Amino acid sequence: LALLVGSIGESPNGDLSLEEFELMLVDKIVSLVKIDHETQLRPPRIFVLLGPTGIGKTTTIAKIAALYGLQQLSEFRRTVHMITIDSFRVGAFEQLNAFGNSLGMPVDQVSDEQEFYKALDSASDADLILVDTIGKSPRDKDLAVKMKTLLSVPRQDECGFYLALSGSMKEQDLIRSIDQYAVFGLSALIVTKLD
Repeated sequence: LALLVGSIGESPNGDLSLEEFELMLVDKIVSLVKIDHETQLRPPRIFVLLGPTGIGKTTTIAKIAALYGLQQLSEFRRTVHMITIDSFRVGAFEQLNAFGNSLGMPVDQVSDEQEFYKALDSASDADLILVDTIGKSPRDKDLAVKMKTLLSVPRQDECGFYLALSGSMKEQDLIRSIDQYAVFGLSALIVTKLD
């Protein structure tokens, strides 16, 4: 924060109202963030969303599904299929399936490699496959191995791996999460819970 404040500089007369300071600070933060417009226009065929438990992955998957599947402009509209590999969290499939039903989009739940191959086969006509993942704990090595194994099933040249992080996370938690998920070759970050 001190670096941001220092780089904003002072107003010509040296006096900033709180509102002016907040606007300058937001403007500076926005200028430091690179928005991935290319992926927004042309997402990878298989969009894998990673992140800690409770970060909003399932809700984000539903929002992305609605954004592309219900798009008014036909050039940007995609046929969407959702898959969850989270068979651990109670209600994970039911939540995503409820979103799928309301959007008129198919949803599959997989718990092993064979089921994932079948789900990908049933989604072969989809333009966009959204994969909701396990919110694994960094301490749960068995779960981490299972997720890594499952996510090696789809063709890697069709996949993009995205990390969801909450806008309210502490710096040390952000760094820990990025380090934890870096093994997947992250394409970008998605910031959740900004409201």
